[in-house]
Amino acid sequence: MIKLSLRLKEISEYIDEKDVVLDIGCDHALLDIFLSQKYKKRYYASDLRESALEMAKKNIQKYSAENVILKCGNGLSVLDECEKVDTLVISGMGYYTITKILSNIKNKKSIKKLVIQSNSNTYEIRKFLLKNDFFIDKEKVVFEKNIYYIISCFKRGKKKYTKKDITVGIFTNDVNKYIEKEIKKNNILLNIIPKKHFIKRYKIKNKNKYLKKFYK
Repeated sequence: MIKLSLRLKEISEYIDEKDVVLDIGCDHALLDIFLSQKYKKRYYASDLRESALEMAKKNIQKYSAENVILKCGNGLSVLDECEKVDTLVISGMGYYTITKILSNIKNKKSIKKLVIQSNSNTYEIRKFLLKNDFFIDKEKVVFEKNIYYIISCFKRGKKKYTKKDITVGIFTNDVNKYIEKEIKKNNILLNIIPKKHFIKRYKIKNKNKYLKKFYK
């Protein structure tokens, strides 16, 4: 079986056997090849870049992963080309790109589950998806190559959350080291950002308040 990085392996743990998956921004399709080997079923993988899909094709051939179906396109534009997809995976992108891809997700009623790994501003991801009829099912922090990654699973529906839940997250594993690093990073930002940028400074201070209160 193909070997994955720790980040991709942890993402794969949020995919159930019954899920019909489209991996948006699949890069070289390593996650999808792994899942197809694990569950012996079809997976859809898409990317904007022809170069990424060329590498994905080579990997599919190398690992005899004929169940991985590649699509070239931007975000949800390929969804109609895929059969009965109910789960989306989006990883390795910034929050702005992710929210842009999911701008119409509220109306895509067939999508019941989202597995998201954003490279930035997970707070904005949570806030956006809660407004668009998804709830936070579970989250974890993964540390790999000196980088912390937050992997989140959202499901269609509504739940109420505290300010702390949305700002910091709902984690199923020990995150104290991650929280400590985030507090230090935010303190550095507060020393750099001019005081005239009141709103930006307020948001950072507010996040640190919750980090310090709930994780010691």
